[in-house]
Amino acid sequence: MRKTKREYLKMCQSEGVDLLHIGHTGSGHIRLEFDAGCVIASSTPSDYRATRKVRADIRNFHR
Repeated sequence: MRKTKREYLKMCQSEGVDLLHIGHTGSGHIRLEFDAGCVIASSTPSDYRATRKVRADIRNFHR
């Protein structure tokens, strides 16, 4: 498993949400699938703000 996938998995566990599946899209992004839907994340985040945005998207998605 690549480092970014492990980080996204760890992020979901720390937020307390159940991650159903981590997959790739055709364009090279990572698709995080939950019961409520999905979040698309970068497979190579360019800086720390990209990772923080994904965390915020996951939080807002599960409100």
